[in-house]
Amino acid sequence: MKSAATETRPSDRIPPIEKAGFASASIASSTAPGALHVLTNPIFNITLGLSPAVLAVISFVQTMWYTMLAPFVGKYSDNFRSKWGRRRPLMLAASVPLVGFFILIWFFPAQLNPSQLVVYFLATSLLFLTVYAFYAVPLSALIMEATGDYHERTRLNTFTQVSVFFISIAVQWIFPFTQLKVFHGTITGLHYFALIFAAFLLVAALFPIAVNRERLYASISKTRDPASIPETLKATLRNRPFIVIVGTRTIFTFSYNIVSSLGLYLNYYYIFRGDIHRAAIMQGWNGTVFQVAAILSLFFFRACAIRFGKRRALSAAAWILAVGSVAKLFVYIPGMPWWQIIVYVANGAAGAGSVMLANSCLADVADYDEIVSGTRREGTYSAVLGWFDRVGNSVGTLISGFVLVWIGFNAKLGGAQPPSTLRLMQLAYFAFPFLGACASLYLLRSYKLDERHCYDMKATLEFRRTSSLPCAFAGSQAKV
Repeated sequence: MKSAATETRPSDRIPPIEKAGFASASIASSTAPGALHVLTNPIFNITLGLSPAVLAVISFVQTMWYTMLAPFVGKYSDNFRSKWGRRRPLMLAASVPLVGFFILIWFFPAQLNPSQLVVYFLATSLLFLTVYAFYAVPLSALIMEATGDYHERTRLNTFTQVSVFFISIAVQWIFPFTQLKVFHGTITGLHYFALIFAAFLLVAALFPIAVNRERLYASISKTRDPASIPETLKATLRNRPFIVIVGTRTIFTFSYNIVSSLGLYLNYYYIFRGDIHRAAIMQGWNGTVFQVAAILSLFFFRACAIRFGKRRALSAAAWILAVGSVAKLFVYIPGMPWWQIIVYVANGAAGAGSVMLANSCLADVADYDEIVSGTRREGTYSAVLGWFDRVGNSVGTLISGFVLVWIGFNAKLGGAQPPSTLRLMQLAYFAFPFLGACASLYLLRSYKLDERHCYDMKATLEFRRTSSLPCAFAGSQAKV
């Protein structure tokens, strides 16, 4: 039985139209870089022949560029002031350029040689990611500010993530779409996709700016944080609950992304022996199953978080990743493609739970920071979590390209890859995520912001804001 103090009050619930706005914005924020990620290897390696190691370096540079930029954007957003708020004006300014640069990435001149193509892809993608930061970081802060309730934060993040994963099903079919015979060539199909997706992206990005508002902590947001960027970053890294969430997400993303592309190559060159057309369709189904599993699992993780707490729900995500990793040793069988779906079910569920619950915990972490420091830094916390998340992603992706080279993969051999190469590929695909899941489980044991702590903090913060007294939070702070 929940006490009245831990029940979600009507004033803390988010109206349906605003939830729809958050979902629309999250779809724009997730699918734009998602489409870039999904298309990079199929277009630039499999179609155009660029080295996977070169593409891994490009991906690393892209992510490091964004991770260096995001904390500055987060602090700028935290301190930005206008009559329309701190977040929405920045999102509005970024929306149209975001769409424009996405189109530009894929309309590369046909006459470019491989070196020129590398430079073009890197330059246009960095412009895209620069504008993207001014949309995605303020959006994450806007979601964190939406409610002060422990459980409503989980419900909101469940709703937005379900929407994102539902739309992301279509993203998995982008490469098969570009290969439709009606286009008479993959690159022509790519151009059609870019224009269609750009129109969708623009609508999704602009809708929340019209319907959402900044409604929480208005009085606090009138003051600016005078600390410098290094001082602000040090303050976030002294927050113990935040360190646990950051560490868990970084380990999760690094261990997953260091071998995530190997599933694609095992499908193309081991199960289908180099039959790219049939393998691409199967990969589309793999991605679809991944997204469906992610959607369905979010309802499980939401129920688990509400009943048992967010820490235990995050631990459940790590266990699912571990089990799915073990399955990789048994389900990749030449000529039997459907068994590999088991891996994508586990990966989809584990990834979705990890992202949704970490985002929900982040708002609790911001409350804890306000308790300790008297300052709200949602934008900074979102940016720093994103920084570490993407560092884990980018370093993992960077290494993955060299792992492919190291184990002897050669795209020119097609389905005639050496058996030793395919076996090493399968073992690496299992080992890294399994070890990452185990490390995440160990780290989560020290996360202490449970339901009781969070509602105690909420009550203290509400009293502080209404009374304007510099009261301290004594009780949970010492135990966290």
